Amino acid sequence: MIESNIFINNMQKLLAAYSHKNFKLTEDSMNIWYEFFKNYDTIDFERGIIMYIRQNQYSPTISQLTECINFAKDYRVRKEEFKKFVPPEKRKIVYYDKD
Repeated sequence: MIESNIFINNMQKLLAAYSHKNFKLTEDSMNIWYEFFKNYDTIDFERGIIMYIRQNQYSPTISQLTECINFAKDYRVRKEEFKKFVPPEKRKIVYYDKD
């Protein structure tokens, strides 16, 4: 579950990234957005926000962010599964992570 301060910090990233697009969030709209995202894992939420900012020039909708966050989650889960079955010495050839 995402703590409210982490949620606010990441939403501020969106506000900074899309300030030129008149992307604004009021306290009421932040509460609505939080209701949609509060049950996600923090790391997936943060990665989804970063992914969205890197790939999109327009401000997000809840649906678009959800898609990025779910993609980040799927990637994390697949990475964990991959590590279970592939020995570390083989990972370096296929997978470019240190861990």
